[in-house]
Amino acid sequence: KIYAGIPKQILVIRTEHLWKDWRGIDKLLGGGGGDGEKAMIADNNAYRYRDLRSNYAYRNTTLMARARYNLCQALKKEYRFYKELLDLAVNLDETEVQVSVDEFGRSCSRPSS
Repeated sequence: KIYAGIPKQILVIRTEHLWKDWRGIDKLLGGGGGDGEKAMIADNNAYRYRDLRSNYAYRNTTLMARARYNLCQALKKEYRFYKELLDLAVNLDETEVQVSVDEFGRSCSRPSS
């Protein structure tokens, strides 16, 4: 174990599955699983996000893939900790944990030369 001080049962909200995890936890805690969603969406609509990628005329995808892979290698210890958290999460089933593991694997795969 990377961090033995983690409680035996925890609730996890994964950024890439924020709403689904949030609603599931709300239900586990006795809520309706969607109450307040409209208000939250209204708040979120107040913010505007820009896709900065569209501003680039040229993208070196080979270099980007290698940089992403190098970053993943540097974060291996953190990833193992994240995987332990997912395994302990009482609000995620095995399939949901595997989805997150697979997503990480796809984004951190070794780039082709």
